[in-house]
Amino acid sequence: MLRSLICHNGFIPCCAACLSLVVVNLAVGDEIHVHEGESIQAAIDGAMDGDEIVVHPATYHELINFSGKAITLRSTDPADPAVVVSTIIDGDGAGTVVTCNSGEASNTVLSGFVITNGYAVPAGGGMHNSGSSPTITHCTFADNFAHDLGGGMCNRNASCPTVVNCTFINNLCSDIGGGMYSSHSSSPTVANCTFIGNSSNHDGGGMYNCGGSPTVTNCTFTGNSAGEYGGGICIGYLSSTTVADSVICANTPDQIIGDYTDGGGNLIAQYAPPPPPAAPTGACCLGEGCLDLSEAYCDEAGGVYMGDDTACVGVECPDPCPEDINYDGKVNIDDIFAVLAAWGPCP
Repeated sequence: MLRSLICHNGFIPCCAACLSLVVVNLAVGDEIHVHEGESIQAAIDGAMDGDEIVVHPATYHELINFSGKAITLRSTDPADPAVVVSTIIDGDGAGTVVTCNSGEASNTVLSGFVITNGYAVPAGGGMHNSGSSPTITHCTFADNFAHDLGGGMCNRNASCPTVVNCTFINNLCSDIGGGMYSSHSSSPTVANCTFIGNSSNHDGGGMYNCGGSPTVTNCTFTGNSAGEYGGGICIGYLSSTTVADSVICANTPDQIIGDYTDGGGNLIAQYAPPPPPAAPTGACCLGEGCLDLSEAYCDEAGGVYMGDDTACVGVECPDPCPEDINYDGKVNIDDIFAVLAAWGPCP
């Protein structure tokens, strides 16, 4: 049997384990702020369930562990890409950058960070979830390494994290699962994520799933590579992965291998889809001048569009109306305002 279809270290039932981790936390906690030069881990150590830790833009050189706490750790604005790219947790090659291995549930939240320079032996360079199911949103996992499993993220022992609006880029694994690895009945929910440029020396350049029921929805896998099987996604033994509304293309040596449930709406191709055709252009008469523009741009500029595929060379533009000061094709109060705005000596 192919290596790609062999699950590492067996599997255990997942559903009950994952459901038991979903805990509703109704407590309203404190808001703790971490600024440049301070320690995120120190804030976690001092936090209580229900607290929110807000990390201000800077690069924080450390490894962190949520220690089983039901807290939110976020940047100042996880929805702002400029904030996310400026709020970095850098592992400096010292180990796994983010760890959840104490039964964390969905009310443990990581949001709005760049997770980078993790180096793990054996598993989870950027993040390692073991028996835990946190929520991860608006994070970028970049340039992380694992010796065996999951360069960007590793999920094991019935971990069922929710991963939404995240990017996995340029992560590397010497064995399997360059971007993400999930096994031991782990069933991550992955939605609106991008996997690009991740690689593994063996299987699953973008993602490797084994022995669980992961779901992949509205995700993009492109430019990922594997030394053997599943450049985009490799699905191994006893995994019931569902893939829907996703683009999986331009990965090497192949796009997706193994049995999976096609949820519909997928584009799976060896090559990237061509860009949408450009809008047709034509001559756009602007006052006494002419430019080749699309009709939409011509209208926005207040010009007269002479038709698709016409050219300024040889086209006969209508005579400009001298009273139409702003060349919008009509004489009205806007032209009077234009005259008043220019009142005075000519330059």
